Amino acid sequence: MSEEPAPPASVSLISLGVTCCVVSVLVLADCYYSIFAWLPKAIDVFTSVKVRIDMVSDFMARYGKILWVLVAFCAGLSIVEALRRPGHRRTVAIQVATLASALILAGLARHALWSSFVNLLQGIGTER
Repeated sequence: MSEEPAPPASVSLISLGVTCCVVSVLVLADCYYSIFAWLPKAIDVFTSVKVRIDMVSDFMARYGKILWVLVAFCAGLSIVEALRRPGHRRTVAIQVATLASALILAGLARHALWSSFVNLLQGIGTER
């Protein structure tokens, strides 16, 4: 039995996959700084001045690190898969899904930081 060679990979699919991997890594680096450096300090400030912490901020304070590790693990697996099978449709679909999850995580991290700051600013000057 002779094995048929795989059809050549599409250059546009390879470039899409590489772009998704690079952007995912950059977004995860930004999320790392937000989740591990800024969010714990912000939560401490908000609790010390008794500002109401919304549900997203509380969720990200509790589970943000775990979510970051899971998305980083998925990004690592998608990079390994891209090195093994560049340009395959399934590989590119995994890379696009990883980019989407990294962008969602970044949005949650930004919302967790800024929504509580808005609550803090709204509370300044009001009597309780």
